[in-house]
Amino acid sequence: MDSELPIPEYLFPIAFPAFWCLILFFLANSSGWRRVAKTFSFEGIIDGEYYRFQSANVSGVSFGGALEMGVNDVGLILVPFLPFRPFHKKLLIPWEYLRAEKYDRFLFSGYKIILTKDERFYLTISEKQFSRMKDRICMKEELANQSAHTTPASAPR
Repeated sequence: MDSELPIPEYLFPIAFPAFWCLILFFLANSSGWRRVAKTFSFEGIIDGEYYRFQSANVSGVSFGGALEMGVNDVGLILVPFLPFRPFHKKLLIPWEYLRAEKYDRFLFSGYKIILTKDERFYLTISEKQFSRMKDRICMKEELANQSAHTTPASAPR
């Protein structure tokens, strides 16, 4: 049983990386990562508590075990592992631009972290991951309570 590759063997070292980059480009665009990186990307190293091999669903795209997530006083840090980094810049999203809400689906219970500046971008994470940031992030219910207790300046008294 002699099977042949659809491309000549000598093209594989070129074709595979090109195809890999094409897939990563598609995932970066469909998840909104590239769009969000225009505002929240960073270079270098930022201090914080980092957790490797983290899984998250980013706007419908699964990053199963391919993320390094970090938290610090400034915000949430998202860094894909090196093989997944093309088209995925490192992100540092300040806490004031994030809100959380409980997320329950058929076999998964966790939290949805939503970027308030662009609600198309969100992360679905486990309860364990959320426990590392729960003291820093505003819950959806807290936002509703805050807006219910504030009176607009233009409202008659």
